[in-house]
Amino acid sequence: MELNFSAAALQSTDHFALAAIELEYDAPFSAVLVHRPALSQPWERIDIERTIVALTFSGADLMALSDEGDIYRIGSSIERSKIEGAGVSSSDADGRGRCTVMCTSGNKLWVAGENGQLYANVDGISEWAKIALNSKFQAVALLADGDGGVFLVGDDVIEAISPAEVDYTNPQAILDALRVDRDTREQAGPTAHLYHISADLVVSELSIPDCSNVRGLASYGSGEVGITGVDGLFLKGKPRAGLFRENLGLKGQTLLCSAAAAQGIVIGTDSHWYVFDGATVEPLRLGIAKHTARLPLSVYESAGSTVLFDCKMNPLLLAQGIWSDIEVPSVLRKREFDMQDFLQDR
Repeated sequence: MELNFSAAALQSTDHFALAAIELEYDAPFSAVLVHRPALSQPWERIDIERTIVALTFSGADLMALSDEGDIYRIGSSIERSKIEGAGVSSSDADGRGRCTVMCTSGNKLWVAGENGQLYANVDGISEWAKIALNSKFQAVALLADGDGGVFLVGDDVIEAISPAEVDYTNPQAILDALRVDRDTREQAGPTAHLYHISADLVVSELSIPDCSNVRGLASYGSGEVGITGVDGLFLKGKPRAGLFRENLGLKGQTLLCSAAAAQGIVIGTDSHWYVFDGATVEPLRLGIAKHTARLPLSVYESAGSTVLFDCKMNPLLLAQGIWSDIEVPSVLRKREFDMQDFLQDR
């Protein structure tokens, strides 16, 4: 069985990386795949016995984040550090849960996660500042602000109703418990929040239209950003001046990721890729892959080229109007891997 991709990072079309993971609670595993097409052997694989959830470039080095708060700097050598207190099964875990997102901004590496976790490195990858946020806040995406700070978007967790002393073996008892005070219950309010954290670690909350269940945050250039989410959610504007909701006609779909490209804003949903030219939304014609169902992971624009990353399939590159499939050898997506055999076959 092939591993699924969990994260991607692109420095240029000549240097990008993917993390392929196997979700095993007792034996977590990830293969970080680095692609440099200019080399005679364009693929490098680094095996890590953690679940890698985010990748980003810091200069020429690739940074990989595990859900337990491990940071791997992958360059001419591999360095590892650990954010103290982060994670679930780590011996030092303080109970706040997983790390989920990461980005570089200025000279800092930023990491956020479940239950209000936010960290910024202050000395390479070894020393971390812990920044206080609402303990209900679940981070979804980090974005560099251009001044050494970051924007951070996510949702507050909604506490589920848990009737006391319910006989869960009795279906009628469960139904009766759910009906208690049903007529007087209030619908949950909006849960999404957008924060700005400056380079000197000052936190401020920015105003956004009421919404919930956000999934992505992206820069569209000239100071504009976009927030995407469940049921066609799309907010666009300048964070400090105000974001506005736009109806893209994608109600019922979850907008997972987006990026500004030459043809417009490219948006990946849970069913397809689309492009928004500022007025209309059309399915993105994927050339050789137009009939293939895909599950978008992330999208990047680099020097006029667009790269689409998928959770299950090969990346796609659009350069000079021509689509190409970037083949990831299937052997690289298997847990058991022998580099010597791989090199001999190629």
